Amino acid sequence: MKILVAGEVRGRLDLLFTRVATLNASKAGPFDTLFVTGEFFPPADEPEGGMATTAFEDYVMGVKEVPLSTYFIEGPSASAEAKYGSVAPGSDVFPKCTYLGPGGLELVGKLTVGFLSQRHTDKDIEKIVEPASSSTFLGADIFLSTDWGQGVAAGYDLSAMGVRDAAGTGSSTVADLAVVLRPRYHFAARPGIYFQRPPYKNHASKPKSKLSHVTRFLSLAPAAEAKDKARKWLHAISIEPIPYMTLAALVDEPADVTESPYSVFRTAGTASHKREGSGGQGEAGRVGSLKRVRAEGREGLSHQAVQQIQEEEEAKRADSGMFFWGGGNRGRGGGGGGGGGAVDPSNTTLHVANLPPGFSADDLQRGFSHYGVVARIRIPEGKDFAFVSFTRHEEARQALDARGITLGCAGVRVSWSKSMPRQTGMPPAPPLPMPPPPGAMVMPPPVPSVGGGGGHYGPASLAGPPTARLPPGPGPGPGRAAEASGEECWFCLGSEKAAVDLLVTVGESLYMAVPKGPLSPEHLLLIPISHVAGLAQLSEGEWAEFERYKAALRGMYAEGKTGEGEGQGQREGQSMVLFERRLQTRGARHTHVQVIPVPNDKAAGVREAFEEKGAALGVFFESLTAGTTLREMGLREEEQYMYVEVPGLGGKGVARLLYRLPPGGKLPLTFGRDVMADLLGAPGKVNWKNCQLGREEEAAMVEGLKARWEKWDFNEGEDT
Repeated sequence: MKILVAGEVRGRLDLLFTRVATLNASKAGPFDTLFVTGEFFPPADEPEGGMATTAFEDYVMGVKEVPLSTYFIEGPSASAEAKYGSVAPGSDVFPKCTYLGPGGLELVGKLTVGFLSQRHTDKDIEKIVEPASSSTFLGADIFLSTDWGQGVAAGYDLSAMGVRDAAGTGSSTVADLAVVLRPRYHFAARPGIYFQRPPYKNHASKPKSKLSHVTRFLSLAPAAEAKDKARKWLHAISIEPIPYMTLAALVDEPADVTESPYSVFRTAGTASHKREGSGGQGEAGRVGSLKRVRAEGREGLSHQAVQQIQEEEEAKRADSGMFFWGGGNRGRGGGGGGGGGAVDPSNTTLHVANLPPGFSADDLQRGFSHYGVVARIRIPEGKDFAFVSFTRHEEARQALDARGITLGCAGVRVSWSKSMPRQTGMPPAPPLPMPPPPGAMVMPPPVPSVGGGGGHYGPASLAGPPTARLPPGPGPGPGRAAEASGEECWFCLGSEKAAVDLLVTVGESLYMAVPKGPLSPEHLLLIPISHVAGLAQLSEGEWAEFERYKAALRGMYAEGKTGEGEGQGQREGQSMVLFERRLQTRGARHTHVQVIPVPNDKAAGVREAFEEKGAALGVFFESLTAGTTLREMGLREEEQYMYVEVPGLGGKGVARLLYRLPPGGKLPLTFGRDVMADLLGAPGKVNWKNCQLGREEEAAMVEGLKARWEKWDFNEGEDT
């Protein structure tokens, strides 16, 4: 990916976007994203009609357009807010220009971006610390901060640039977060000079502790007309997101790499460079849990404490046989690595997890044969883990201690396996019946017909072969899921498994139905008639119809009056939530969109609920800019993702969120349903099997929704 990063612009958007457009059209371009660190809005003392104010208002009013998707971290000051209004984190101040917020850790495209503005609060810091403290955190691709990290320029004479105390300049909070985030690039805007120090290590110098990548720090000057290399304010980089990098590329160190400036600074021990708010307290009582240290006083968290915590966590991960950012798996096979429990001396099998897509047995053979004779390798079909058996325990131990470093890919976890499943030559166990996807329209057992011989599903009016009365839809084509479809698919209308008695309406390209185990009396499914694996692969015509369905459903839910079916009656106006998950699952992948209304008094909290639940799992949604659809996000045909549409700021409008799973990434199949069940006060309904309706209840719900939908049905004259 190619990105641009700018220093403070203070409302000078003509200058910024003219320069960006030029670069984007040059041989260096095109670029994917622009980030702005430091002040973005015009300054408080800018006179009415001033150059910056006028330029800013041209973009606000739509007179001029932004040439590149732009993200900034400093919100408006009090005076700017009075003039331009408040801006919520994650929202656009004008098209293609998004306010990230005062602090947090977000996924922007495929990049993991940490950010901290000067207007941050303690909660904003926690939004960074909590996910970054997870053992599965890979490190940030980019860290944007308004201020330097205190100590980053220790040892440099910057007095000619107007910085007399280079070592003491900056924020200790930013410095602490730089240690926790381990960013590959850190950009800052203040003290307002251009300064680039050599890359520094995020790990100890001992070879055995080389468990992380380096950080490149750049301070950018404010935007200015003059092209002065000594006051550079716009910087371009090409960056590959961490999860997509090979291990060798990630941990490669340039010749000019230095020790961490933060560890160097704290070992200097000079009284004049005490941390902000430390009060001269000692460090002994502050080392331990990161949460506990921060609770004692966030500003008192020193780099010594952070670094010691980080080293302790790395040691624990090494003890459990994990690669440096792998998730914990200490219990498998009685511990692993150098400690954590007794290890069976006869065990010769390793469990290798978090394998990237396409990783084969040959790849494992090449990587692990460095340590001994590999007797057997098994990768369960459709899984991202493998079992690797050696001929001797000692060889397996050596491979475990190396933590998968010879595999050449980041994020792999290695631990002892309890045993090698099923010996070679044994017949495979018969496959278990494949469970339907959560929320699928599950067919009940056939009901014998009066005359015997065969059966039918649902009411007598729908009896007979489904293909005789319903359109099967076009088959797989370019961009379509070509695997199991037809009679094997729960959602293909021509399939015997399709519960056609749950249909509400059938359109040209999509149909709408009641799910099995609904979360609420108005829970619906929107499903393409074509056997397509994801919304991102819908054709232009199919997407247009999808938008029509959404608009009609929003109107129906907002109206407030329901039909006469089971559990229905009078209901207040509601807001619509929908989500689609495209994940690797067993069986046919035919996408289906869950559509669930929420009471208007809960609408404003839906986005936060999805983001908080996601953050707890290390899942960070990106916000799609206004006018950008999922089809335009460049999702690959096999790329896994989750797409959500929720009420916007204050419960008004629509916010669209996207999470792209990294290679080997996981997301619970019930994630969306879990969030909605909590919001609706029905946590027991997370599993659809716990809230299935009887046949009569289902029929009543379908008829009630058909009656309610009739007013909004745009499929005029269609027989549903």
